[in-house]
Amino acid sequence: MEQGALSALSPNNRKRWYSKWNQEGLCFGPHFQSLSTLKTDSARERREASGTTGIEPEIAAGPYEFYPVHPITIDAAIQAACLSGCAGHIAALKVWLPVFISSTRIDATVYDASGAPVVDMKDSRIALYTGKSAMAAPVEPQKIDKDDADASILDTPMDPYTQRQPTLRVQWKPGATRLYPEAAEQLRAYVTEFVERQHPDIRHDESMATIGALLALQGHKTPRMRVLELDGDAKGYKAAQWMNMLGRGAAFPLCRPWHAGHLNADGELSIKDGAEGPFEVVVIPRHSTFTAQDDSATQQLITSLVTEQGVVLARKWDVAEKDLRDSGFDVYDAGKQVLHAVRPVPATDLQGRRALILTLSTYLLEKTGVADANILPISQIQTVEVKETDICISLVETEKEFLATMSPEDMDNLRAVTHTANDLL
Repeated sequence: MEQGALSALSPNNRKRWYSKWNQEGLCFGPHFQSLSTLKTDSARERREASGTTGIEPEIAAGPYEFYPVHPITIDAAIQAACLSGCAGHIAALKVWLPVFISSTRIDATVYDASGAPVVDMKDSRIALYTGKSAMAAPVEPQKIDKDDADASILDTPMDPYTQRQPTLRVQWKPGATRLYPEAAEQLRAYVTEFVERQHPDIRHDESMATIGALLALQGHKTPRMRVLELDGDAKGYKAAQWMNMLGRGAAFPLCRPWHAGHLNADGELSIKDGAEGPFEVVVIPRHSTFTAQDDSATQQLITSLVTEQGVVLARKWDVAEKDLRDSGFDVYDAGKQVLHAVRPVPATDLQGRRALILTLSTYLLEKTGVADANILPISQIQTVEVKETDICISLVETEKEFLATMSPEDMDNLRAVTHTANDLL
């Protein structure tokens, strides 16, 4: 835009614009909220905007790589260009991301204090980003102030497949398909914590909530799992609650279709939709399913219905526990009158064999000609001087899930190696 047009622009509260962007799914951190002031057309007609930013951002003062013009400053120009498209209407702000710039010269220009252009981008292209951070229910437009910063609720709810799914949104949960007696207490602690987070109506039925927690664990391990519910309630209330816990209707639910089955007095199984086993999870919410059948028939049926790494979730009952154990399952008390049955961990070809662990340092000293080899924990890396010519071999991930659980101190210790040594393994 021409500098002469800037005088017709009026100041705006920059925080409101960044807040609206945040609602739309573009969450700028403090360093990238780089527009210190913003002006838009006071008449809200012209699609123009001007702002101020630092030629050298505060973060650039540290020991970082030198840039003739810092990327944060360039990003500020793109932000101002995107904000100009709203003509001052915050409710109309969407997330437009640059996808093409023809040269290093949307039209956005950054001027220094003397008025000389520092950055000039021409012939840029932008694309609409649809990734709101929260879904909103539709509201009648006449009830909303069009200038309200939160007027994004004018939009209809997003299709679940357009929601943001950051690749680094990692959730760690205990494994539930291979258990050992010492882990049973940890499993019950996780289930208790899960149940406490549920709605009071769900918590009221403790056994239903506990089964829901175990279903969520299995779904976390096997998101494409198939679930068979044997002899559930006639109205399907509990099944509906469990499916909601598994993310029914979300972009990435934790199970495939839920199947309902019935076992008649003769031990014959019928599944409503005609699905065939085996299944990753079999849910047996009633005591009568076990007591009404011959023991051997029940055991044979359960064995045929469950996959090799599948689980059975059943109400706690002496008969149920006996049948599951006789069917070859390890049975654990998950609490709240619920049994969690898994197949035993299969024996490996390592059983009974002797293991010899040879130190790598000896090999390096004798075979490769290195001058010195030290073995030390990552917590002590700051006690040695790491040089560019050093060879660093890290085995921390073989000991524990280090990268996923490291603390700020661990990150500093890791940087002491990665920022210096040239050879990393």
